[in-house]
Amino acid sequence: MEERIVGYLQRVWAKEVVGAGLWTPSFPILLPGDPAKSAPPQFSGLPTLEYE
Repeated sequence: MEERIVGYLQRVWAKEVVGAGLWTPSFPILLPGDPAKSAPPQFSGLPTLEYE
């Protein structure tokens, strides 16, 4: 049963979030202390998904 739940949640994640382009991996991460590059923003500014 747990495997079915995990599989379902993985499909929802892939379809709703990744498939819609709302999430991208945060790699590579900039090293701290490099003045030539600014730090990435904490929030992407993309709309949040809300389920009822």
